[in-house]
Order: sequence, then C-alpha cells, then structure tokens
Amino acid sequence: MSNSLWTTTERGGIRKSKVPWILAGIAMTTTIIIWGVMTQKEPISTVEPPLSETEEMNNTQIKQQDKLSATEWMVDVKGAVKKPGVYTVTQGERVIDVIEKAGGLTVEANQKSLSLAQYVTDEMSVYVPKIGEIVEEREGESPIGSGRISLNTATVEELDTLQGIGPVKAEAIVEYRETNGLFRSLEDLLQVNGIGEKTIEQIQNDVLVP
Repeated sequence: MSNSLWTTTERGGIRKSKVPWILAGIAMTTTIIIWGVMTQKEPISTVEPPLSETEEMNNTQIKQQDKLSATEWMVDVKGAVKKPGVYTVTQGERVIDVIEKAGGLTVEANQKSLSLAQYVTDEMSVYVPKIGEIVEEREGESPIGSGRISLNTATVEELDTLQGIGPVKAEAIVEYRETNGLFRSLEDLLQVNGIGEKTIEQIQNDVLVP
C-alpha cells in the first residue's frame, strides 16, 4: 500500500518509511523555537523610575541646606579684641562666635556693653569698647548692646515690638527678607508692602541695617 509506514523492496525485503523521521524533526524544531521564545530575556531598562513626592521634597531640602551652609559673610571686628580684623563667618553665627575668631576679648574690654547673643550679618562691623570708654555710634559700625533690632535677623515677634509695626507688617518684612535677601539700607523697607516713609521715620532709631 502506498500510504503504509513500511514498504517492500523488489527482492521482497522490508524497509522503514522516512515519514516518521521527518515528523520527529519538525516536532523537535518547533519545540526548540518555542523554548527560545519563552526564555528570551527582556532588555534591561536604563530609565530611572520617577521620584516620589517625598523623595523630591527631601532632595530640595538637602539642596537648600547645602546652599545655606555654603553662605559666607565678612565681619569686621574692632576695638578691645586680641586680633582685630575682618573674619569670615557663616549665616547663623553670633557676636560671641566672631569675637572668638578675633582671639577673644582683652582685659580692657567692657563686656557689659556687649550683646554676645546677637546674630551677625554680612558686612557688619563690630566694635568692642574699653572699660570707661564712651562709645559714639560710628557710621557702618554696629552699636552692640544698644538694644536695637536688626532687620536682617529679627523674628516676627521682635519686629512686632517696634512702633508702627504690627504683626502683619512684621510678617511682610520677614517674607520680603527671605524672598529678596538681606536689607542693605533702611530705604529698602519701602519695597515691603504696607510700609511707607512715615513708618521708617518711626523706627529708624530702633533698628539696625545691616
């Protein structure tokens, strides 16, 4: 029979049909192809997943802290200190810190006239008087211990104590300072919403700039 798996030779011998071998080869080839497709690895993505809102906030805070720590100011220290001169300070340091940089007070220094806890500002000049010395306010120098409020370091509560400055104006001053930087002159207050020349006249003897 022509469709038999076995065929007979002219001499009466029997030989195997090639059909089963062909089918087995096709099946094996198909299996290999399917196995290759299933085991193929997906390409590794090099795109970083987007940061979460918390991670973005943390990164922003770190950058702000780095920027703050990198802020350097120059302060001129004069008078009864062991090493008068110009010293580099960072934002947040106080008068006591810059005096220590200047070698500390001399035995002649009038320590009672100092406000050691006062924050320093950029381009500030600190003068330490001697005992018995009558100190007159000098242009560009901060009269340490005068009781004046620094516009560049005062809190909302401290600014609120000034005549003509209520809580609303005090908050406006702090907000302007944080947004635009330190005040360089008393006239810069005119840029603050709600403050005019009359207000400046009321507080000019009670504030320090810078």
